[in-house]
Amino acid sequence: EVGVLGVRPYGKTKLDAWFGQLLTAIADQTAAILQHIGLERSMEETRLREEREKLRAMLLSSVSHDFKTPLAGIVGALSVYRSLGKKLSQQKRDELIETAIDEAQRLDNFITNILDMTRLESGNIRFRKEWHDAESMFENVIRRMQPRCKQHHLAVYPCPPGIEVCLDMLMTEHVIQNIIDNGCKYTQPGTRIEIRSQVDPA
Repeated sequence: EVGVLGVRPYGKTKLDAWFGQLLTAIADQTAAILQHIGLERSMEETRLREEREKLRAMLLSSVSHDFKTPLAGIVGALSVYRSLGKKLSQQKRDELIETAIDEAQRLDNFITNILDMTRLESGNIRFRKEWHDAESMFENVIRRMQPRCKQHHLAVYPCPPGIEVCLDMLMTEHVIQNIIDNGCKYTQPGTRIEIRSQVDPA
């Protein structure tokens, strides 16, 4: 039961058989409409559930691939260093260590992104919007992403000095890092990657 159909006669309204048939027809039509709405909601919930399952499967497949790539790089670099470390030049040893560190940073970024996505979907994340210097924010991102972009030409054009923006510093830096990381991931080595920002006059 979802409701009650009540009737209060007005004036000299006759409560005869015809009036009873009219009320029955109204009740039947109302019930049919409610049933139709319920079916539509059920179908929509089923569709959303199927889409979530497809998205989860795609995400797991993508995450598995993204995890395996840096892990393979870390294991490979450290294995070579352990087995041939004394026979390698100092430059080669430094390159192997640098490779392991770079891949570890990539893996850390993947894990951080997944945790942030989980927190966003669950609604357990709260943005801390504060005023920050835009130039220093870009400097922090560039410093962390330089090893990742060593095979690309990274050019960042931040806002003029002295510009402050109200935002969540940590989450905004994550967004910029992901953009740069995608640029490195999906372009050929040697590609120029530009990040530009501008002041939109009010």
